Amino acid sequence: GERLKSNKEMEDLYSAIGSALKHQFAGSTAWIISSNAAAMKCIGLKPSKKYRLLNGELDCQFNRYDLFAGKRNDPYGEADRSTGGRLEMVNDLDFYAENIRVSEGRIVFDFHTPEGVISDIELGVPVWVNIENAVAAMAAAWLNGVRVDELRHGIASYSGVYRRFNIHINTPSVAYIDDYAHHPEEIRSAIDSIRRLFPDRHLIGIFQPHLYTRTRDFAADFAASLSLLDELILLDIYPAREEPIPGVTSALIFDQVTLPADQKRLIRKEELLALVDKERFEVVLMVGAGNIERLVEPVKELLIKKLKQS
Repeated sequence: GERLKSNKEMEDLYSAIGSALKHQFAGSTAWIISSNAAAMKCIGLKPSKKYRLLNGELDCQFNRYDLFAGKRNDPYGEADRSTGGRLEMVNDLDFYAENIRVSEGRIVFDFHTPEGVISDIELGVPVWVNIENAVAAMAAAWLNGVRVDELRHGIASYSGVYRRFNIHINTPSVAYIDDYAHHPEEIRSAIDSIRRLFPDRHLIGIFQPHLYTRTRDFAADFAASLSLLDELILLDIYPAREEPIPGVTSALIFDQVTLPADQKRLIRKEELLALVDKERFEVVLMVGAGNIERLVEPVKELLIKKLKQS
């Protein structure tokens, strides 16, 4: 995508969206979610229903537009006249999650709708941010008539995007998670999610830096995020499209990681499988955007083999 550089560009985009909806989609229903209230006004259409929900820390409008040709005297219809087309707020929000329970690598919560509570929703991908994502997705589904059992099944069976917090093993003794994270904040977020899922368990991270320039520019930030682990295995840089830069190696990160000396190791990628085969791990997080993905399955096979032997 292209990042918009000004409010004027944002307003023009929303105006174009409204024009396209009006002239090309008459007879349809559109739903738009946004945290930009000023830009939403530029759509130029009157919403038939308006909801409010939180997407993370963003306070969002979630509007329904019943698209019709010409003018309509009563855009809300009989069903919504009592509230002027707006459902009454529940706890100042129409949709939200509460009673969130985290244990044994699972996240379960209750989903509040304007008409009641749907209890015990379990996330298929148990990452904290996915509670927020699930609330938005379920709100859209609920508003379009999806049944409660379908909501539960859909969220529980959603397996996520490839290499985005993929949980390959989840047992009381060993857990193994793989993630595409290759930016310091992404790594920090992944570590935070694992700490919530598996509190009080020893967490070892395996990280392959991606690009010489990114390593050079963010070495200190990578080190700060990786220092949140209990133990670190740091691999050599995956260059991708770049030529080597003199003086830029994984050691730039390694030397700034504040873990004890015996809890951090700098090795070549080719040495990883032998190390995994030799040692015992409790919770393993593998992160990186390079060819580390080729080791995801071999590491999984080694961990499963060691599980069967224990």
